[in-house]
Amino acid sequence: MGAGKLPGGNGYAELVSLLQTNPKTGKPVQDLSELMPLLPQELLSNFTFVYQSRSPHGELGENSVDPLHPRILLFSKDGRLTMAFTGNPGKPGFNTLEVVHFEEPKARFELSQFVLPAAGGAADNGLINPPQCLRCHGVDPKPITDSYPLWPGFYGSVRDTFPKESEELLWYRKFLKEQSKQGLYRFLNWPNGTSVPPYLDPKRYNRNTVEAPLGEMKFLPNTRLGMAWTELNRKRIQRKLKGASEYSHFRYALLSGLLNCTKLPISTAADEAVYRDIYYENEDRLQRLGYRPKGPGKDALSMMELGMYHNLSEIEYVARVLQLDSSDWSLAYESQSSSFFDGILSSAYGTTDYYLKEDFVQEMLRDLAKEDPAFKPYFRTYTAYPNNQSFGERLDIGSALGACKLLKQRQDENSLALPVFASPVIKEETQSAPELLEHLRVSQSPFERCAHCHETSTALLAGRKIPFSSPNKLSSVLHSLSKSGRPMIEEIQIRISLHGIGQMPPRGERLTQTQIKQLTDYLQAASDPRPTLRASQ
Repeated sequence: MGAGKLPGGNGYAELVSLLQTNPKTGKPVQDLSELMPLLPQELLSNFTFVYQSRSPHGELGENSVDPLHPRILLFSKDGRLTMAFTGNPGKPGFNTLEVVHFEEPKARFELSQFVLPAAGGAADNGLINPPQCLRCHGVDPKPITDSYPLWPGFYGSVRDTFPKESEELLWYRKFLKEQSKQGLYRFLNWPNGTSVPPYLDPKRYNRNTVEAPLGEMKFLPNTRLGMAWTELNRKRIQRKLKGASEYSHFRYALLSGLLNCTKLPISTAADEAVYRDIYYENEDRLQRLGYRPKGPGKDALSMMELGMYHNLSEIEYVARVLQLDSSDWSLAYESQSSSFFDGILSSAYGTTDYYLKEDFVQEMLRDLAKEDPAFKPYFRTYTAYPNNQSFGERLDIGSALGACKLLKQRQDENSLALPVFASPVIKEETQSAPELLEHLRVSQSPFERCAHCHETSTALLAGRKIPFSSPNKLSSVLHSLSKSGRPMIEEIQIRISLHGIGQMPPRGERLTQTQIKQLTDYLQAASDPRPTLRASQ
């Protein structure tokens, strides 16, 4: 490896060779302090930090990550090679290197771990996709990150900077002062031009900014890494699509629908179900972030996917037609996540937006252009970031729309009619309301009147959406803040006890004392973060 840029490919083979033989000593690399000076400047210049982790390295496992000793992620410009390791020499897992690399021919991410000699070594060093990695990263592994603009647990968690409402800035300044020039952190190439390297200076943060100047990209490591990984992940998803037995029958019709040449048969109920899922996922993400913006622009940190729910419905429809499990398509930690947006603002054409689904269109059309020369004129791409960025390949949608007539012709020749589904996809619950009520020995649901207003389609347009009948989703909402500033669980308990202005339910008879107690017990049980009932039975 050595100084400068990574070699061609993903650089993984060169990293393994370097670990086996330090060119300066002729012996295996003993620890991370020996390894880091040997790494290319490209890796040492592209980095970010994780100070709170849901992985085995976090507080639920080794507890090796904290605000003063964040986990280090080094990555190549194109995201094809990422290295991660902890920075606290006094905690478990130190001098253990974890690597994610992307194999282009296979369209797969592959994981490996190296316990260096200073940590005792390991017989399975370099084993591809070891079981301990797949527990979090999945059977068809992927790197894990949230979508733009929030990365809870990462420093620079809000658009790669630190809004004044967040305590994170105090922690990071303390880290910079006390740790950044010590230990493994001292080997990093800290950029100039910001008071919080490598992140954007808080003075330049504006929550109302829609598009950041290209010159700021060097201070947006979380954004850059997310964009690079998303570009690779769309190739991984396309591999899954092509592997579906029904793909050859439906690909022309599906691509035509995704391009808006034709209309996919998606119901309003399906759109509403997708919107509800995104809404509750957004609540959970803001809860993990640790604070909620207030005042004008308070929704600026919500998931961008909230405004793209119909396109997500189309993606779910594709999975359903091809009978594919889409639960791991997102790079998010959560299964069934709707988190896809990478932050690149290039997916609008005229009055139509192709956000999120553009990635599917691009890879499907790329494959068609390779297989059928007639489609080649319609597959053109351009670079969204021509200034030395190694990602940002985007589809020329105007050219792609020229394929509509040909897609219709191929569809008539080869495709089956697209199915119409009578009901939307219902995502699996690990803890159901009936189970919880049975556990509480309550025979009749105490929240039926609440759910009538807060879970029906009208809740998408007015009122607070509260998933009373879904304990798993309800938990994060109960811990969020209401408009009064109180936790939602307290707000509900107060409102159901009121008589007159502000009472809930607002019309009809008040809840009886028995109903209030049963509903309160249900809310308390749903908000409890302990293992689900199934796990405890």
